[in-house]
Amino acid sequence: MILYRKTAAVAFAYGVDPKGRPNIIIGQIADSKLSDKTVSKVYALPYIEIHFPHYEAVEYFKENADDPLSTLEVAREAVRKASNEGVTELWVIAARQQLQRCFRDLKMAVKQSGAKIKVNYFDESKYYPWKDWSSPNDPQKRVRSWWKFLLLYEIPLRALPFFAYQWLLESKKPWISYLRKLVRW
Repeated sequence: MILYRKTAAVAFAYGVDPKGRPNIIIGQIADSKLSDKTVSKVYALPYIEIHFPHYEAVEYFKENADDPLSTLEVAREAVRKASNEGVTELWVIAARQQLQRCFRDLKMAVKQSGAKIKVNYFDESKYYPWKDWSSPNDPQKRVRSWWKFLLLYEIPLRALPFFAYQWLLESKKPWISYLRKLVRW
């Protein structure tokens, strides 16, 4: 399907709990961007509920909650879908503490694919208090506390040069798989 308006958004989930406050906020931001016609489509993970009345404007990625996609995998899948649909501009919607990494991953996915897609981000997440960015009942322990996520997960991943970050996510070596599980804790 070729979109009339060539602008779409990627809604990155924060954890795997659809009832968690962060994913509710991300869904609300996506709803508002579709409603005011800032974007014509949203690519999202299934943990984000988007209530926009035109269901064809939302495309969900398939994911196994026991082995969730990394932000880089989500970004690459979004770029692949966007390229096939003629999208020329992608916007990031993400939790406040992971917005920078989602933006970087989407930009790198576009660069690696060779697509001619401009990348930007919506910064509405900064208007929500930090306490709203925790999901205490999420099965993913790392997202239960926003400050633990930021200090123990997000900042170390941002500090890695992109080639090292990408290698960590893609390596098939058993000891790297173990390290990835530690990082996902």
